[in-house]
Amino acid sequence: MKKILNVLIVGIFTLVLFSVAEAVPLIDLSGVGIGGSITVSGGNASGAGIVIDTLFADETPLNSGYHEVVDGRLSFDTSSDFIKVEGAIPTLGISDGVLLDGSFSSFEILGTAVYGSGPDTKSLELLGALGLSLDTTFEFFGFSIYQYRSNNRLFTSTDIVNTAKVPEPGTLLLLGSGLLGIALYRRKNEIA
Repeated sequence: MKKILNVLIVGIFTLVLFSVAEAVPLIDLSGVGIGGSITVSGGNASGAGIVIDTLFADETPLNSGYHEVVDGRLSFDTSSDFIKVEGAIPTLGISDGVLLDGSFSSFEILGTAVYGSGPDTKSLELLGALGLSLDTTFEFFGFSIYQYRSNNRLFTSTDIVNTAKVPEPGTLLLLGSGLLGIALYRRKNEIA
């Protein structure tokens, strides 16, 4: 009976410990539309004027959900190592400007599609509008873009997914305090 009680208490403590962990914010900029250009040459890719029309925010303290990006445009160049998204998000009170600025750590070109990842920074206005700390850093972005034809029109589909970096010291402190709590509980039960 004592063993079952120990397992239940450790299980409950673990659930409480993990429920305290903070959710990781996600910012997704995407678009499907006509316009812009993509050039693939010599193992590198570049693009300019590519449509970005939607921002999706999840697990943010404020304004989670979908927001229209007005005059959103993506430009990137793997050989010059940059990616930039500009536009306005009226529902968040953001006028036209740079929303995302980053670089490529890696990329891959598969036919008419380009996939990549790397670090980036967000506009301070965007972070503030989403209720995120202005010093929030982002671990990576997932970038995919491809072109396709429909009814003799060339469409470009883009998706840029960002997740906030989980601070290592906080994670280790959380794990360490959980292990310490379990050890203290077990020692208390052994003495009694």
